[in-house]
Amino acid sequence: MTFTFFMKFSGLCLLLIANTHVAVSQLSMSDSGSEQNRTGGHFPYASNASMTLSGRIESGSGSDLSRLRVQVLPMGSQRIVCETNPNHFGSFEVGANASGAYELRFVNWQGIVVHSQSVQLPYGQNLIVKLGQAPNLVANLSPVSLSRLQHKIPRQAIKEYVAAHEASRKGERNKAISHLQKAIEIDPDYFEAHNNLGVQWMREGKAAEAINAFERAIAIDAGDSLAETNLSVALLSLGRFAEAETAARAGLRGDALSARARLYLALSLLEQKKGRKEVLFHLSKASSQLEPARKLLEQLEREGQK
Repeated sequence: MTFTFFMKFSGLCLLLIANTHVAVSQLSMSDSGSEQNRTGGHFPYASNASMTLSGRIESGSGSDLSRLRVQVLPMGSQRIVCETNPNHFGSFEVGANASGAYELRFVNWQGIVVHSQSVQLPYGQNLIVKLGQAPNLVANLSPVSLSRLQHKIPRQAIKEYVAAHEASRKGERNKAISHLQKAIEIDPDYFEAHNNLGVQWMREGKAAEAINAFERAIAIDAGDSLAETNLSVALLSLGRFAEAETAARAGLRGDALSARARLYLALSLLEQKKGRKEVLFHLSKASSQLEPARKLLEQLEREGQK
């Protein structure tokens, strides 16, 4: 019951670093397509092609823009319908299920909103967001391992990575996967390419391949919350709930503010029929940001009153 509920209401996007398509429309995973069984189906993507917004961040701060989060919220609401990370170059893509007015937020690791603006979806052109020397932009971004900071990505690998982004933006998933695989062949330690390859595999409904990609990303940077949280989603999709719990806890250790990690942890605990108090705690923490968490919390509270 819990997993079916999740499949129906998931409105989150698998987090892409160097995001290619916002995808998993965070789980949202992104395509609001059909619900299928957990072992062979696709996750519902939170947005469809006509409701996506592509953009690029321009900043004079010299900071790593891929550590920001881009969030989409209905105007006047605090509930995130889609969230992702920009790539190295500040490019991002987000979406929603319906047309209308939305708030576009850019948030650093500490949850501080460094920029906010209204947008109307569908949006017919590429959006340029100028952050300039935004306060709190550099100092509070989430930590990156020393090995990743010191790792120099070959120019040809970056070229393949950018090509993957463009292919995904056009809906050419096979080409995006191919370019990411080439980037990894050139640079086996390309964390972002592994993470995004995992997201692309999830969009193709190939969770086993996605798990392998996320695990390779984690092997490169074990402290990164994004890959661990994405791994939790992939494991949930295959019914590997104990492993999903472990990955979600790791994601939460890496980012204590991650509402997604809390939601996936709650789901994994529910499926294992354990830790109800902890489940309610994590859902209550995540419910102010994520609609699926709020709906699930309401459902569980109604059941508890019977």
